[in-house]
Amino acid sequence: MYQKQKALAASYEAGRFACVQPNYGLAVYMANKFAEKELEQALYFEHKQIELIVKGGWSQGNHVEARVSITFPLLGSGKSYTVEESYSMMIENGRNRG
Repeated sequence: MYQKQKALAASYEAGRFACVQPNYGLAVYMANKFAEKELEQALYFEHKQIELIVKGGWSQGNHVEARVSITFPLLGSGKSYTVEESYSMMIENGRNRG
């Protein structure tokens, strides 16, 4: 349950900082930076993945989904288990080209 909470918190932080950036490149950088900071508190994970999925182009009013997955060993059996969480937000400061 703790790992699931950390994955959700990381996806929220990634989306929260990404949606206010003026371009996609900066959004990806900020999403990774803040998700990594949140995942530092996760316990014993083997693998992590942070994705930023844009629905439409990077312009104001479109939506972005921050998706975080964490793979970690179960304490009782040692088998790998993956938790995936995502958070969708509206892009606030995307600059329209034209």
